[in-house]
Amino acid sequence: MTGDARRASLRGTGALAAPGPTAADDGAVPLYEAVGIHKRFGQQVILERIDLRFKANELSGIIGPNGAGKTTLFNVLTGELKPDRGTVRFKGFDITGASPNRITAMGASRSFQVMKLFDEYTALDNVIVALPEVRKRRFDIVRNVSCDTGLADLGHDVLARVGLQDDAGTRASNLPYGKRRALDIAVALA
Repeated sequence: MTGDARRASLRGTGALAAPGPTAADDGAVPLYEAVGIHKRFGQQVILERIDLRFKANELSGIIGPNGAGKTTLFNVLTGELKPDRGTVRFKGFDITGASPNRITAMGASRSFQVMKLFDEYTALDNVIVALPEVRKRRFDIVRNVSCDTGLADLGHDVLARVGLQDDAGTRASNLPYGKRRALDIAVALA
């Protein structure tokens, strides 16, 4: 990265967040931005003065040892927890304290360490069930989503984005671990 990039240290552990762009980079609004994030549980300070920015279409990461505060940070970024101080922005909009559902509706999503897939469903079915068009229907049993070619096309597009286009018809339980992780990411992207 160019510019005067900073690393966010998660208090007391030496864990690092990937450096984000600064105003000196290109002036573009970051996809995700956190400024001055603080989070504590009782007397235990978990996050202190966390500043980070992520550009769109760039791969970034947050690394650190167990107990460093990475999960707490993700929970703050995705609305699972509200920071005690600081601001979180997504696409330039202040989402500090917004619900996870509202943040997801804006286009942010996450996957978890423990995969939550429907093992008896195909890779394509897992993605289709996660599509917003299907979630809006709730449990509309009158309309069979497996026959909806528009939904299937959307599902195939998502699978292609994670390199699983050739595994659309494979049951999730039959995919090797790496492909299951990719499917989990596809479900989050849907």
